[in-house]
Amino acid sequence: MYLTKENGKIYRKTKHFKRKRDASEWQTIHRKEIQLADSLSKPIPDDGTDLRVVELANCFWKHRTQSGISKKTCDETFRCFKRLFQTIAVRKEDHVCHVTRATAIRIVEELKTICPGNGSAVDACVKTFKAAWNWAILTYDLQCKNPFSKLESAKKAASIPHYMPPMEDLMKVASIAPSSYKAVLFFSLFACGRKIEGHRLQISDTDFAHNRIGLRTRKRKGGIEKIDYIYMNEELAAVLKKHIKTSGCTERVFEGMQLQNGSHMRWLETLCKDADVKKFGLHGLRSLAASTALAKGATIYDVQAMLRHQSLQVTDRYIRRICSSPTAPQILGKVFHEIKKQSTDKLLTINEAPANQSQTDWGSAA
Repeated sequence: MYLTKENGKIYRKTKHFKRKRDASEWQTIHRKEIQLADSLSKPIPDDGTDLRVVELANCFWKHRTQSGISKKTCDETFRCFKRLFQTIAVRKEDHVCHVTRATAIRIVEELKTICPGNGSAVDACVKTFKAAWNWAILTYDLQCKNPFSKLESAKKAASIPHYMPPMEDLMKVASIAPSSYKAVLFFSLFACGRKIEGHRLQISDTDFAHNRIGLRTRKRKGGIEKIDYIYMNEELAAVLKKHIKTSGCTERVFEGMQLQNGSHMRWLETLCKDADVKKFGLHGLRSLAASTALAKGATIYDVQAMLRHQSLQVTDRYIRRICSSPTAPQILGKVFHEIKKQSTDKLLTINEAPANQSQTDWGSAA
């Protein structure tokens, strides 16, 4: 395959295929990738008077890479603009301010055919484009509106929440689990740790002298890793001490266990099957911890600190989804019946008095 870049250099790459059709498909896909990467390598313009869509993609992608944004987010930005240029609704040479809301709607409709799934990938692309246009409007003082603002979600259906197991099912699984897997279960319940945080947990992060544990998280602005120290109760401390002593781990607490994002918890499925309970995941134990704490008298601020959410609104949505305690409806029902009883007794008293008086008057009249 030969390709002449915009700077005049010739790009050449050779790959052998058994079928001509496979070679043609590879050449077409690889040519588009090289052309996109070549277009994204253009210099950043000084102002936005002649800012085009391909230049916006270049500027915004470089802005994110140079601002300390995580590599995962930068790669997602590159993929979103790559999908954008696969549509026919917009071209690379189009001016940024010429992209209207009608164009944005057509882009979304085309992305639904390009991106597989239930629409989450399309919503991620729209979120990236919205951020890019907002950045360009502020940076280059563009006199135009963001065409991707307030677009309807492309999701076909609401996402299914994590299944929250009852405490009895968890105890059944923990009773038959080996010490290493029991430590993971207790870590997810009592520390409300995520899978990736368990994967990053180091022995130096466990402070048994002061009953605290440090969880390494990157769910912060800029993707910078931060350690959140939380309280470690006696049950979790005892299980972790036994696990560290018997497992022979040297650096990370849960060495050799698949706890990365997207990893399949086959061992947990096997334990649930052996315990004859409904299958659940580790993230469901965070829901169980939050709902149990709230049902037993903890405030929503306590639950927010336990789940380590930056926004109370996130915790509020989280609690509404996972908490189904009947305490509040029972209280309302009890108050309602008490008021209803008082009203009924008062009404009977009022109705009985005139009746007695009328009978007396009739008797005296007779």
